[in-house]
Amino acid sequence: MVDRRLSSATGFEAESIETLRDMLGLESRLRIVAPGEWRPERTAIRGRSWAGYGSVMRLSKRSRLGPWTVSLDGDVLLSDASRREAFETAAERMRVIANCE
Repeated sequence: MVDRRLSSATGFEAESIETLRDMLGLESRLRIVAPGEWRPERTAIRGRSWAGYGSVMRLSKRSRLGPWTVSLDGDVLLSDASRREAFETAAERMRVIANCE
């Protein structure tokens, strides 16, 4: 459910850039493929949110390069996490909620 974008807005192949980012330990362009009835609500540099099944999943960070926080309906699930860890945690929790319904 966590996917890496492999093409940029200009249409050039971005895999080599993503590999370089991984080698340098920088954030990569990750996105969550939302399962079931989860729908994107907000996408910004410092946050993402999805709504579905009566819940709201939020990924946020205090600064542009800071660590991520994952929350579900206002309850913090994970804080001070890397981008990949935050996205994978959010995706897994959304999948569990979608399968329970």
